[in-house]
Amino acid sequence: MLRALDEGGRARDTIVIFTADNGHAPYTGWDKLVAAGHLPSGPYRGAKGDIWEGGHRVPLIMRWPGRVEAGSTSDQLVGLTDVFATLAEVIGSPLPAMAAEDSFSFLGAALGRTSAGASRTHLVNHSNHGEFAYREGPWKLVFRNQGPLAQSRGKPRTMELYHLGEDLAEKRDLAGERPAEVARLRAGLERVVKGGGSRGVSGVTNDTEVRFDRTQPERWAPALP
Repeated sequence: MLRALDEGGRARDTIVIFTADNGHAPYTGWDKLVAAGHLPSGPYRGAKGDIWEGGHRVPLIMRWPGRVEAGSTSDQLVGLTDVFATLAEVIGSPLPAMAAEDSFSFLGAALGRTSAGASRTHLVNHSNHGEFAYREGPWKLVFRNQGPLAQSRGKPRTMELYHLGEDLAEKRDLAGERPAEVARLRAGLERVVKGGGSRGVSGVTNDTEVRFDRTQPERWAPALP
């Protein structure tokens, strides 16, 4: 596809984004891959569906000749929801009212601007077991179920704190050592939940009660009246 764009003279007019929607699935022959010397999650803990980095970290490669410098990198925090706002900025279109409430443009970071504007500063993750995590910079606060999902329903979640800059594999829980950091990050997640989205869009609300501090009693939470 890239060769066709180059040969057709359309490469400079075309943005190509390569990414994925989640980490590697553990049911695709994980043990055989490891035995063959391939680590499906690389240095990260967990896999698809987990609250850990191995369940969420994916490639994000953007090609736009003449605009995005080849070989450049960025440490800007990005979620896949941000593709919407990024492409809206590319075409000069404002985001619709009460829409894209979790989308931030990363165009500034992609173009290497020293001031990226209103870029993402936090990220909310969610596992297929209903667990939440909240990240700001290198800090990540995880709200873990007490055990298997069926035995955890209705019970309080356990908070764990990790510094991804020093512990990318999420092996050392720092919650007991850094209570102030735990409180700060918990308050950040509470603001996002109460605001109905990450961008604080006016008028946006949740359609059900969101409890990140305890495991949801039922599979589907009832809608708010």
